[in-house]
Amino acid sequence: MPSQGCYAIQPVTVTVNATPTVTITNPAAVCSPATVDLTAAAVTAGSTAGLTYTYWTDALATTPYATPGSSNSRYILY
Repeated sequence: MPSQGCYAIQPVTVTVNATPTVTITNPAAVCSPATVDLTAAAVTAGSTAGLTYTYWTDALATTPYATPGSSNSRYILY
């Protein structure tokens, strides 16, 4: 931090993680009132383990999709 024109330079450690793989498999279509679990492991099988997914109702990711575990939406989800 600068103090009267002096600086204290400290080393830092930077870890660069590998780019994760995301593989999405569309679940089978169902008829209402049945639902689809978008969080099922089969939907993201082949993806890097340990990822956290979020689900959105719009392309700008401003409106979260509240029920990905029991989706009956006929709309595009992001």
